[in-house]
Parts: sequence; structure tokens; C-alpha cells
Amino acid sequence: MSLTWHNIHELPELLPGELHVWLIEIDSTLEESLLGNLLETEGEQARRFKLPQRRTEFIASRASLRGLLGGYLHLAPSAVPIELSKDGKPRLGSPGIDLKFNLSHSGDFLLMAFMNGSEVGADIECINIDAMDDGTVMRSLHREELIRFKSLEDKEKSKFFFERWTMKEAFLKMLGCGFAIDPDAINLEGIGNAYEHAEGKGYFMGMPSVPGYCLSIATSAAPLKSLFYTPSSALLT
Repeated sequence: MSLTWHNIHELPELLPGELHVWLIEIDSTLEESLLGNLLETEGEQARRFKLPQRRTEFIASRASLRGLLGGYLHLAPSAVPIELSKDGKPRLGSPGIDLKFNLSHSGDFLLMAFMNGSEVGADIECINIDAMDDGTVMRSLHREELIRFKSLEDKEKSKFFFERWTMKEAFLKMLGCGFAIDPDAINLEGIGNAYEHAEGKGYFMGMPSVPGYCLSIATSAAPLKSLFYTPSSALLT
């Protein structure tokens, strides 16, 4: 089955067992249209960024997240109770709301994932060959993965490295433990679509491609259905 991003103008209902994944392109137009989604304190935080690019990234990510969460929860974006766990993972601060989410940013894109009743982790990375120095590769790959990595042609190595890196990052974000687990202790060789660790089990699914990027989603329960969307800007407000 072909995996495709679907551009939509109305927020679909998030049904039990469904995973919704959103890819959002960041630009200044998005920043201007979504400023009203932010809390006053978030707007103040945005104005403190000295670099325009950083300000745009912050506004786009926080305001888009509030827009989608508000739609799922039938709340105004500014009324969504977002808080951080003790490990720094964003979550909803209201008891009784079972919606889980996670987000990641790299380059020109935001990646967001939502699921009811299942922890989720998301990661997107711009494929940057310069980031693949020997030390980073050694710290990121398990010894069995290193054997596979070294056997690959040079043109295949970057794809392999960033696939493994985003999967590990998504898994750790799903667990909410940051880098309490070293990436080189996680062996994803031959795992299929699930990986089990002492800290928990994660499920991975196929993803539509984004040229120049690698992206992964991990969930604590296997989705019955995975849906991939790109939104109109009006959908996010």
C-alpha cells in the first residue's frame, strides 16, 4: 500500500486506535496567521528571540500544536492546557483527557503525532552528511548496527544512519525518558515493526517520504490505522 500525505481543510475525528500524523511546513505566513493561538506568555517568549528564524519556528510549532489539540478537544487553541512532564515531555494537564501527542522540528518542517490512550514519540531530521562524524556514529549505533553500517556503500550509509537515529529518538520520546537510555544500547537490527526494552515496548510504522528528511513515529500500542496529513493554514486556527 502506498503511503501518502493527504492535504485536508477540515480536522478529522480521531477514532479509537487511530494514529494521526501531521507534517507542517514552516514559513512566515504561517507565523502571522497563527499568532492568535498563543497564550500571552508564549507571545512574550516569542518576542524575546533575537533571530527571526527562531521566532518563526517557535510560533509555528507552539501555535500549530495548540490549533490541532484545540480541534481534537473542541477547545479554543489558547485554552488547551499544555504542560511539561518532569522529563520535559509536553502533555495535556487536565485529568481525564486521554489524548497523547508529540512533536519534532527540523529544517523547514514540523512533525506531530496524536493518538488516544497510547504514548507517542515523533522525530524528524534533515539528512546532513556532516553530522555523521565517526564519534556520532559510534555513540548512536549498537555494535550490531555498526557492523551493518560498515558493510553498506557510502551512498546508503546516510539513509541507514538517519533512519536508525530517528527511530531511536522517537522511541525515547515515547518513553519520556530523554537520553536516560544510551542510543548505542538500543539495537534495532531485525526487529520488524516493534522494539522491546526493559523500559517499555514501542511500535513503528511505515511513513510517507519527505525529500531530504528522515522521520519516525513510535507508539506504545500498535495503531489499528495510521493516517498522514498536511493541513491548510485555516485548519490550524
